[in-house]
Amino acid sequence: MSSSTNVPALDDTFGALYLGAVLWGVGSIQLYYYFNKYFNDQLWLKIHVFLVWGLDTAHQALVLHSVYVYLITEYGNVAYTGHLEKTLLDSTLLNAFICAQVQAIFLIRIWLLSKKSIIVTATVATFVIGQFTITVAYYGRAYRFTQLEELTAILPLTHAIDSLTALADVSIAGVLVVLLQRSRTGFRRSETMISRLTVFTINTGLITAVCAILSLVTSLVLPNTLIYILFYLCIPRLYVNSLLASLNYRKSMNTGVYDDSSNGVNSIPLAHLNTNSGNVQHMSLNPRVVNISVNTETMTDGYDPKRKTQSEGGASELDLEALTTKNEHTV
Repeated sequence: MSSSTNVPALDDTFGALYLGAVLWGVGSIQLYYYFNKYFNDQLWLKIHVFLVWGLDTAHQALVLHSVYVYLITEYGNVAYTGHLEKTLLDSTLLNAFICAQVQAIFLIRIWLLSKKSIIVTATVATFVIGQFTITVAYYGRAYRFTQLEELTAILPLTHAIDSLTALADVSIAGVLVVLLQRSRTGFRRSETMISRLTVFTINTGLITAVCAILSLVTSLVLPNTLIYILFYLCIPRLYVNSLLASLNYRKSMNTGVYDDSSNGVNSIPLAHLNTNSGNVQHMSLNPRVVNISVNTETMTDGYDPKRKTQSEGGASELDLEALTTKNEHTV
């Protein structure tokens, strides 16, 4: 190893690479929480989640190895700072598989919420498949490279990957939000649940999209640095965390609402809702006449908010709400 004299500044190169090796611990904590709280989830989903985490762990190991070689093993070796470590390149391939695995779960949600619409699901899937394909092509092109500067020759592929990643994330979030809004029923509990999920979907979708956009911008503005790799390496971590967060959020999402914890793909029972003309199908009340009477009284004390007033020959307003909630999940 060469002497440590005249070592160039590493802030915008391996310093950025070092910062990219973060967030793995957050996903591991969420994985522990998931298996602890949702042990009744379907077996295939639990296997899928563990596989995604395993790929993310392997991705982290590859990144850490490359960082260790650059900053520890070859410390002071100025000639090696331009070398392309193979483990760093291999991490891009795992990146493609991690993103595809997580996006597949979101595509299943779109498939269910869109009532198995082939057009809607296939349109979004096009961006996902394009992102995966170009990433694999990038890895194939760069596999024989030995120097970091050679990566500038395939920067257009980097730009395409970042663009399709952002487009896929925005498409997934946008379609889910639209489908959620169409699933509104007018019932208070369902409205609250859909509103929460809408905000959550926008937030998680924007985080990964913004990260991809930052990777694209920095690769265009600062092509001779590794700053864009900082954002690119964070994308699979954010995907894993968004998947686990969406699964772990079910209990708080469904507080006071029906919680089908075994149906992890749909997270909430929105597949039972139909948005045709704003009405809810799969929900049937008994075919009978319901008379509703509203009595206005002034009460000073002794008021019991759970007390229900029953009108003659029918159900009170509170009775009707309870009946609606009870039948809301009838298929």
